[in-house]
Amino acid sequence: WYLIAPATGAHTVAVTLDGTATDACGGVVSYSGAKQSGQPDAQNGATGTSTAPSVAVTTVADNCWVFSTIHVTHLLSACGNTQRWNVNTGGSFYANGGSDTNGPKTPAGAQTMSWTNSAASAWGIVAISIAPWVPYVASSVVSVGVKVSSSRAITFPRSATVKAGVKI
Repeated sequence: WYLIAPATGAHTVAVTLDGTATDACGGVVSYSGAKQSGQPDAQNGATGTSTAPSVAVTTVADNCWVFSTIHVTHLLSACGNTQRWNVNTGGSFYANGGSDTNGPKTPAGAQTMSWTNSAASAWGIVAISIAPWVPYVASSVVSVGVKVSSSRAITFPRSATVKAGVKI
């Protein structure tokens, strides 16, 4: 889920699980300087069973940030990327993590987002690229980019309301 061009300031992210869910986890990352339409720039997902989950996404625009999130058992850490959260749901020992490239991918092209597990287990991972806002300026050079405004890990009980800043 993502929201393009929300009003600035603190906002509520509310999650309600259906009657069969017992636990869930996730996180929120806020980016500023992003293009206000046509997002995500690119996306890809993968599933598997291993100790080294990864997915590659090929950015279209230059200077994109790449973000990934994963759901897995026995999650340890992001590899070569900046980990934004790593949350364990508790008794079932399922985990959710979020990471990004912590800077623009330039030139545009393939970016692999990788994680490590302490044991081979089933996982699902998705990655998106977030294109920067590029203003039209005749005969001049403009420095543009996307940056992280904030990130927060959250664990949801059956129903939860979370205060978080959301800005893409």
